[in-house]
Amino acid sequence: MSPPARRLRRELLGRPPKAGEILRNPDLARTLKKLVEAEKASQAKGRHEALKAARDRFYKGDIAKDLAAFSEANGGLFRYEDFAEYSAEVETPVSIDYRGYQIFKNPSASQGPTELIALNLLEGYDLKSLGQNSPDFLHTSVEAVKLAMADREKYLGDMDFVKIPYEGLLSKEYARERRKLIDPAKASLELRPGSPENFTASASALDRPVHKPLAAYASHAGDTSYFPAVDKAPNMSASSPACTVCLAPEWSWETPESSLTAGATTTPWFVARPMRSNRANGRAARCRAPSS
Repeated sequence: MSPPARRLRRELLGRPPKAGEILRNPDLARTLKKLVEAEKASQAKGRHEALKAARDRFYKGDIAKDLAAFSEANGGLFRYEDFAEYSAEVETPVSIDYRGYQIFKNPSASQGPTELIALNLLEGYDLKSLGQNSPDFLHTSVEAVKLAMADREKYLGDMDFVKIPYEGLLSKEYARERRKLIDPAKASLELRPGSPENFTASASALDRPVHKPLAAYASHAGDTSYFPAVDKAPNMSASSPACTVCLAPEWSWETPESSLTAGATTTPWFVARPMRSNRANGRAARCRAPSS
């Protein structure tokens, strides 16, 4: 156990914190102060350069060297080069208009757009008249999500490797066609992906295999954390960083899914890719969505 972890353990005395109790992590506080120092030192160069200075101190400066040294000293796999060579990709989000709200999702290596597909389907129903959590409300919502998940299984993935027909997947015409599959009196037991490519300008068929996850087991340990935030504007952001490490020979990660609704459409969207090196088995680690 690391010294910071031991200090936290001593403070908590091996018990979960009580409600209202202050949990102190001075090592993390000092790290955050270093980032602020780097930003302030470059403020005269402008906001962008100031943020870059903070970023570089974490990934290329003394913080990265400390992290790498600790990792190596304790049998970890990270080295300084892993931090120094890391970069994030900036991607343009995909979005839909849902009843006047603009909903954004990360396009690549993310299952986030599944929500957009489901919302397009639900837009055709008067959900309010169905009554929140009524049998009809729940049935309609569940059936819409089933159809969206089916499209997720077939079409979503890492755009560095697969073509995702978002033009069709997120079109209102495609949603109108798919909505016909929802039987108000019967639950579907089938995985039914659609053909969104028919609703694109090219209309070229995509031969994509579909894996039907019917087994009640998985080859990984861990689960997903969810962090929502809403401000007074109101802008809403949601992030779901998965804490999953596969136990198969090749590791994999899921990327965070982020969304923003009701404003701030000029916010930059960052898709954080995992470290490219995988020293455990010598293979290149690649960010993949569960469906790819």
